[in-house]
Amino acid sequence: MRARIEEQAAAERALGIAYLVQSQQHVWSLVNKGADFVKCLEHDPQGVQAGPIIECLLDETLGSGWNHFSFLSNISYPNCHPQAMHQDQTFIAPYNPREAPVLVNTMYVLEDVNEINGGTLLIPGSHKPNGSGGPYALYGAMPRPINLEAKAGTILMFDGRVLHGGAVNHSDRFRYVITNSCVKSFIRQQENFLLTVSPEVLANASDKLLWRLGFQSQITANLVEGYGYQGTGKMGDSNGSVAHVRREIDAGNYQHVGALTMDDVTKISADHFALARIQRQNETFRTPEHIRKMMDMTL
Repeated sequence: MRARIEEQAAAERALGIAYLVQSQQHVWSLVNKGADFVKCLEHDPQGVQAGPIIECLLDETLGSGWNHFSFLSNISYPNCHPQAMHQDQTFIAPYNPREAPVLVNTMYVLEDVNEINGGTLLIPGSHKPNGSGGPYALYGAMPRPINLEAKAGTILMFDGRVLHGGAVNHSDRFRYVITNSCVKSFIRQQENFLLTVSPEVLANASDKLLWRLGFQSQITANLVEGYGYQGTGKMGDSNGSVAHVRREIDAGNYQHVGALTMDDVTKISADHFALARIQRQNETFRTPEHIRKMMDMTL
């Protein structure tokens, strides 16, 4: 993965499409940029030896229905600016749940890191407010941050409430890590995987990958023209797999249901719309008996 990231980052810089800020280069949408990254997102032990352990820890912390929030490479270049200290789950402000995080980071260390080459700054214990003076006094004086010091191949998992930030890279070489943020299922993802995932990756995606990327809809999330209302949000549930919608769109076959009148009923069939095909092929509850029963109730 280290070589793949280095090559990808260099090519994006050369093409002028790289995401560069004063502190780092970010390589986004890794799901499309190598098979090893897909295995990483699936926590496949063939791609990440500790994958099953990581997944178990995420299940225990976030609940089994968690989703990937983002998956990118953070690259510190020589003499880069430091990143402001921050918490990754501040997007839920003003709420600040103290019982457990809604976001957990998994950092894949692709080379030896330390205070010289920009090992991430962390304040251990900062996920717990230490302020005094009432419920809104979240933080008082904090200890100095420490640089992450770790060997290549190390995996660091940390609470989304921990104060951290990218450090200055004092070396003469780029420093590469990958960060995978995972969130509780009700959180809107930072990366819009529904649009980001390439048709090629989507064609070969496992049910597990689709689930973790947010392609499983349920009554409260990700409905497409109503499809998914009967979905459970669980892995492999065809009643809410919006991957079917993406595939129809990619093939140029998706016709949206617009404004209709009874005159239209005599001119077009339901199969004119992709929704009808998706319903028929994937909604397990949509049997002829069920449809007749529901229609009888409307008479």
